Amino acid sequence: MVDGAPPLQNRAFEVEGRPDLPAVLLVHGLGGGPHEVQRLGEAIAARGLTAHGILLPGHEIGPSRMPASAWADWHGALASRYEALRARFATVHLVGFSTGATLSLLFAADAGITGRLVLLAPFVRVFRPRLSPIAPERLVRALRFVSEVPRLPPPLRDRATRDEVARCTTFRTFNLDATRSALDLVARAVDAAPRVRAPTLVVQGARDSVVDPAGARDLAARLPGGGRLAWMTRSDHLVTLDEDRAEVLREVVAFLDAGPADRSA
Repeated sequence: MVDGAPPLQNRAFEVEGRPDLPAVLLVHGLGGGPHEVQRLGEAIAARGLTAHGILLPGHEIGPSRMPASAWADWHGALASRYEALRARFATVHLVGFSTGATLSLLFAADAGITGRLVLLAPFVRVFRPRLSPIAPERLVRALRFVSEVPRLPPPLRDRATRDEVARCTTFRTFNLDATRSALDLVARAVDAAPRVRAPTLVVQGARDSVVDPAGARDLAARLPGGGRLAWMTRSDHLVTLDEDRAEVLREVVAFLDAGPADRSA
């Protein structure tokens, strides 16, 4: 438990707010779960907005081995939940983390969402150590007959939160078939970025050890108007839970509080 908050729980969440205020759909990353965006959902709900954290297909709680899943299934689940919220709320904002950010970006471009878009540590490129002789993406595709690898510890510099995340995560492997599908998603999403019309905030940890931090800057540059880029200088990949978490929550909530999106954009 961090800062007196309730324990992180790796399950979908729904916190109903005022019906006259927007709803926010929060999308977790590959191999993760709703706990990755739970603290942000709590902060959003505290402002009176409705917060829904989705659980993507292939991320169900229980098995120790991460199953295979594909980006089309994740996209379908996001679209279904988004449309259900749009039937109830005049405005629905979309917040995605890591692969969930890439997925949200593609959906925002295709669906022409009328709310705001927040991309947290977006998956554009895998982090590549300085002396690595081959890009990780090429290696993952070359190992097409390898379906899984051991799961690494949670990418957090905050040790207490790292331990809490490890306790609520059931997967002990990482599925490479799902990763290869995520790479296909990235290619589509990056191409779609110039079509996004929603006001967009990109939040990136400078010490990210999972995705290349420079990818956030490159992605923001592809957005119409350049988007808004916020750097978190002390954080690893899980920016919503790491050492800059208070600043992340302030930045995102302030962005969502800024008023209706400019639908003429």
